[in-house]
Amino acid sequence: MAVEARPDGFQVGENPTLERRVWVFERTGWAVMALLLVATAAGLFGSSGLLPPVTARSADGLEVRYSRFQRHAAKTELQVTIPAQVESVQFWLSRPFIESYEILLISPEPETAQTSLDRVVYTFRAQSPGEPAAVTFTLEPARYGRYTGAAGLGEDGPPLRIRPFVYP
Repeated sequence: MAVEARPDGFQVGENPTLERRVWVFERTGWAVMALLLVATAAGLFGSSGLLPPVTARSADGLEVRYSRFQRHAAKTELQVTIPAQVESVQFWLSRPFIESYEILLISPEPETAQTSLDRVVYTFRAQSPGEPAAVTFTLEPARYGRYTGAAGLGEDGPPLRIRPFVYP
């Protein structure tokens, strides 16, 4: 460490290697904080952040709304809008997808739920005939990682892909 005299009489010790390390550490800390702010705004640490929930729509009028990023063991909602029906409405979810969640509440409650090898078919009475039906599944993810599922109308309706990501 070199010590040199300054014109005002003070002696200053310099260590350029240490100063460079401190500078790199400080800039890295600022970069990490900026990334955390961006991740929080994107909704990676809960709720939806600034990103809106994903809304998937099928050609037959089915609409499924869910959070793109979810937390393990935290409540989340899957909101389903089913096009207008006369008396009853059938809606299905892929069985591996729905079994990856703990179902806390289905509102309104389905009249029936039939399980097959690859899907669970729910039957709902139309709340207002001729009006779209709104169903909310309150769920809690049982594991973390990428979930891939499908939903559809009727017993054999075309699949609509659902792909949330669950953080630990």
